[in-house]
Amino acid sequence: MPFIVDLPPPSLSEKAKTEFIHFTNQTKDGLNNGNDELIYKLDSNLTKELFLQDKFDSLVEAWKENTWFESNSDRIIEDENFQEILNLGKQAIPLIIKNIDENPSHLVWALNIITGMHIKSPVRMNVTQSCKKWVELHKKGLLKFK
Repeated sequence: MPFIVDLPPPSLSEKAKTEFIHFTNQTKDGLNNGNDELIYKLDSNLTKELFLQDKFDSLVEAWKENTWFESNSDRIIEDENFQEILNLGKQAIPLIIKNIDENPSHLVWALNIITGMHIKSPVRMNVTQSCKKWVELHKKGLLKFK
């Protein structure tokens, strides 16, 4: 089973909006080489996004592994990892869009569930066509959520 990183608790992310880390440029023998300190600013939003991306990637990988040979759509959707992706809610939408743009898959069904929207078409679309349509709507800014 893949390692899944959870989001930091809200209580921690609210307290620490920004953190500064100081590094001193030193040579291998520990002496300062004369350069000023380097200061790196960590933004809590960036940290949260990285945690979310990592968690999402782990869930998608586990979901695909569990449902690789599955043809029953109910079992694909009922997989615990797919359900966890749904639990991420609207914050997962950009990640899903990016994923299905690069690799069209049944993950597109998560968009139907999270947004409450369904793509209407005069003809029945396959998964790849549905993915392309969702990506197109997203790029045009036409996705409206519940």
